[in-house]
Amino acid sequence: ITYSGLSNFNQTLGTGGNTLNILTTATNTAYTITGNGTTPGTTDDIYNIQSVANVSTIDITTAAGTNTVNVGSLAPTITGGTLANILGHITLTGLGIDTLNLDDSAATGAKVFTLTATQINLTGMSAMAYTTIDTLNIDLGSGGITGAITSTALGTTTTVTTGSGNDNITINSTSTASTTVETTGGNDTVLVNAIGGPTTVSVGTGTNSVTVGAATSTIIGIVGNLTIAGSGTDTITIDDSADASATTSTLAAGTFSMPTPAQGTIDFSGDTTRVALRTE
Repeated sequence: ITYSGLSNFNQTLGTGGNTLNILTTATNTAYTITGNGTTPGTTDDIYNIQSVANVSTIDITTAAGTNTVNVGSLAPTITGGTLANILGHITLTGLGIDTLNLDDSAATGAKVFTLTATQINLTGMSAMAYTTIDTLNIDLGSGGITGAITSTALGTTTTVTTGSGNDNITINSTSTASTTVETTGGNDTVLVNAIGGPTTVSVGTGTNSVTVGAATSTIIGIVGNLTIAGSGTDTITIDDSADASATTSTLAAGTFSMPTPAQGTIDFSGDTTRVALRTE
């Protein structure tokens, strides 16, 4: 089928389990792609998106089944690619058991990254919207990431991985679902202001700093369990200095227990980890 000059392109997939490779799109065309499976395990769909043209959109709604959406220049391979060719807007609505993988791991320039419960923003690509997916994996590049996790989606297990550059990542809020931030190299700074569910921060082999309670100088927002894993020369700062109330906390080898039962714990590990408590 050859086409040109279309405003809208609509495609409904079959019921047998499909793989759709989107190599590129036409400018000024809105693509609507709908899954049609009804039986999980036999109607699983895979969507591989390598490029989206400027002033073009892709709207994908999955169906029942275990579905995977891979976005990156080498999709379906989800490592070693970039998102530089995602110039048009992608919207993903998950109706099955859905995984979204974004691969910008080969990017070498400094970038700004923002994640919310409904949207992903990254320098050099168009914003991507998502809803009701089960797993979100974002693999970022090595040029140094300035990133903020403003919120994560309820029910979505989220993993953000950065490369070998010097990264600055701020976690402002998470849902009750699991969240993982991995900084694999460089001298990285991670600020954890508030979490609502189990959260893991894994820093790489450089000289790294993780501060808990950075924004308000209190740890009242640490509701979920926080795990910090160090593998370089790492400093953990737990800052509760603005809390004027009388509290009781417990510090043991590898564990810091929060002042109130409603809060979680902070577990930390790493041979060269240093822990600083600010309580005044």
